[in-house]
Amino acid sequence: MSSEVRQGDCLDVLADVQEGSVRLVYLDPPFLTQKRHRLRTRDRKKEFLFGDTWASHDEYSRFLYERLVRCRRTLARNGSLFFHCDRRASHVARVLLDRVFGGENFRSEVVWHYRRWSNSQRTLSYDTVDRTALAHLTGSDCVPVHRNKGLDAVLVEQFRGRPIPVRVQRNHESVREAATLLERAARGKHAELMILVATETGCAEDHALTLPPKMVVVESASVQIARALGKSGAARGATGAVRDQRVTRRG
Repeated sequence: MSSEVRQGDCLDVLADVQEGSVRLVYLDPPFLTQKRHRLRTRDRKKEFLFGDTWASHDEYSRFLYERLVRCRRTLARNGSLFFHCDRRASHVARVLLDRVFGGENFRSEVVWHYRRWSNSQRTLSYDTVDRTALAHLTGSDCVPVHRNKGLDAVLVEQFRGRPIPVRVQRNHESVREAATLLERAARGKHAELMILVATETGCAEDHALTLPPKMVVVESASVQIARALGKSGAARGATGAVRDQRVTRRG
């Protein structure tokens, strides 16, 4: 199998590609940002430019449609196409993709998350969250935080106009250690409320007085269940003792 790199507009390049011979197409077109983009290499020796300004959505749609039709001609019957876009152009692209390829051929979306509070929107984070920790947040309206040692998520709802960072206590750390990591990660974000989810029984009461200001400890569902079972077991034991005592008296 040979590899070949062809540079140029795909509208022109694909004209010479055999029909139905392509197994995979990946498209990363302009995003309808209405800006002129400039990027330099790390050594600052080369500069790349491209314009992403359009007179209207119709002009942008025509640009995409012509290239999608060309891709459809070269795509194999068992081939796949991935279309990279963002919120500005996703609705335009979806309509055109359904028109060219058929809505029944749509399979799924692949969503990438940017790290929350990153200094650069170009810092892209993939699936690098702790799934075990996030399981404790199931049902909460929150956004997972990637590649962050102290945060697991940020609640969608804000408190006093500020974000609410959340951390779940790990098995290998105390509540105090988890609180320190949460406070450190949220430092400088001006959060008015931080939430620490305790995963060990009794942690919320034992450490409430030593927590950093503006931090609240809540117990995970597993801790609450364990406490409920413990109380239930104690209640059953007490009832059993009374019954035994009654039997003894009857004797």
